[in-house]
Amino acid sequence: MHVLIVGAGIGGITLAALLEQARVPYVVLERSPDVRPVGSAISIPPTVAPLFKQLGVYDELLRHSQPLHTATNHTFPPSKPRVDDLTFMKQRYNDTIHIITRQKLYNILLNLVPKDKIHFGKSVQTIQHKPEGVIVHTTTNESYYGDAVIGADGSFSTVREIMYKELQALGLLPKEDAALPFVSGHCLVGVTSVLPKGAMVLPEDECRYETLTCKSQPFMTGCLSQPDGSVAWYALQPASSAKTREEMCLRNVEWGAETIGDMPDEIRSLPCPLGQTMGFLFDHTPKETMSKVLIE
Repeated sequence: MHVLIVGAGIGGITLAALLEQARVPYVVLERSPDVRPVGSAISIPPTVAPLFKQLGVYDELLRHSQPLHTATNHTFPPSKPRVDDLTFMKQRYNDTIHIITRQKLYNILLNLVPKDKIHFGKSVQTIQHKPEGVIVHTTTNESYYGDAVIGADGSFSTVREIMYKELQALGLLPKEDAALPFVSGHCLVGVTSVLPKGAMVLPEDECRYETLTCKSQPFMTGCLSQPDGSVAWYALQPASSAKTREEMCLRNVEWGAETIGDMPDEIRSLPCPLGQTMGFLFDHTPKETMSKVLIE
């Protein structure tokens, strides 16, 4: 059994780490030329913790994350905030939610995969089915042979597109799968550098997670404190119409600083849920690590 994994994001690398542990031959094909340190924070619920224990990195995950006990939602203009108590997780699952930045989680997983098994700059062009297996052809005129292809290449998956075209030609593609994916909005994300001491109240032993819903503007923002004194943040703007959603889909947005556009300027003055303004967070976030992504 030889597996071809298309996509070296968190999903693809997690699968690669599992196959590595199981001693199943594989190779990872990633269209980007390198790994980009972008994204915000990721929530690891207790139900997912066994995966990291199986991979032997649960203790490392704990060192780079913080437990989440409450989530607070504010509104602007201000009204009484809503506080969600998440402490029941410990009693129900004998563990709690852990918050870690996307990049730190990615690095933990990446260290489990030998570098020679990840091939960067390999964009899939076609996939051929043969009696003896499958062949993936890339835009760099290379061919990779395997027994199975796994598409872990994101919302606008090339593997999914090729598979859907084949099913459509056979009249087997469901009508709902032929439609463009429903996009609810786009989300600006990032992680600040370590903030100046006293700039915000950031607890040392747990994650402070607070969101802000704007009544007068179509934005929702969120902040999650990190163990090192940095803050992971996001700003969500919903798609206003079906036309907007279609245009957003067709743009096939990649993760990267080149996608952020004017969105930071539009919301600089909004209050940050943890204090200060969103502009304060933007100014303390390396621009090359900011990104805007589609939300399906």
